[in-house]
Amino acid sequence: MCCFVQIRKGSEIDDFSQRISSMKEIQNVCYIAGDFELSIIAKCQDDERAMKFIAELSKQPEVARIVPHIIFKQYK
Repeated sequence: MCCFVQIRKGSEIDDFSQRISSMKEIQNVCYIAGDFELSIIAKCQDDERAMKFIAELSKQPEVARIVPHIIFKQYK
């Protein structure tokens, strides 16, 4: 799963990124340019765990918006 995350204004992106990196599903956190500040790659066991992961992430006070995408196939 790939999630694009929009961070609330005034939030510290580096601190937030380091804190959520400890979540077991997260494999990669990248600071990006565009409409969102972070791109997160997460590996979830099944759809139910993916829903719980998104719910956990959205509860973080720094998170303004999450747009999740399912990865069907990885080429590299």
